[in-house]
Amino acid sequence: MEAETTILQQLQQKRTFKATAIGIAAILFWAGLALLTVTARGIPPFELLALSFGVAFLAGVIVLAARGRQALVRLRQPPGPWLTAFAAIFLYHALYFYALTTVPPAEAGLIAYLWPLLIVLFAAVGPGGERLRLNHLGGAILGLLGTAVLFVDHPPETFVSGAAAGYTAAFGCAVIWSGYSVVNRHFANVPSEMLIGVCGAVTITDETERAQFSAVWSPHNRSPALKNLLDLAAATGRSA
Repeated sequence: MEAETTILQQLQQKRTFKATAIGIAAILFWAGLALLTVTARGIPPFELLALSFGVAFLAGVIVLAARGRQALVRLRQPPGPWLTAFAAIFLYHALYFYALTTVPPAEAGLIAYLWPLLIVLFAAVGPGGERLRLNHLGGAILGLLGTAVLFVDHPPETFVSGAAAGYTAAFGCAVIWSGYSVVNRHFANVPSEMLIGVCGAVTITDETERAQFSAVWSPHNRSPALKNLLDLAAATGRSA
């Protein structure tokens, strides 16, 4: 009996360590998103969506294929979670990429990352959520005041010049992702592998041009980094 208890405790410790490691990795990925987005300036938002989620989709499909047919079957899910995840992921990242190309990245990032605060509020006021308490409201007010400090030194002409759209997009990110996080609890039984298919769906919505223009070959792409990469690929192909 004691041996079984010890084994169960060890398994629980491994699960806890794995979950903690995944959480730390997620924080690092979220932290690096703004830096990578700024580095990719010059690529239009929808094209950046297609490129980044295309890589994620291909990598995910390879992993699923390595696991066998049963893993691929997990992509087949009801329309509800598919549409919810697609709308949230597509809109969030489109707005995020747009915000970071129109306003200072640090400010856009601080506004966009109001979503943990909004999750607490939405979870409390939503159906089946906890009761909205004073500490919820206090935390929300402090967070919003902290964000408002960003605009104290901004002259009014800053918003007239078009930056208001960028700040609005950043706040839209916070609302969309917090709402998605709260709504997503209704799909708790849906496997996370479904998101690989969602990445593929996001990839094909790269831009509003005609379908024959892919993200890479778009005539609107003015990124020097991507141009150099394509030139290198062409030179490699000629020498092969």
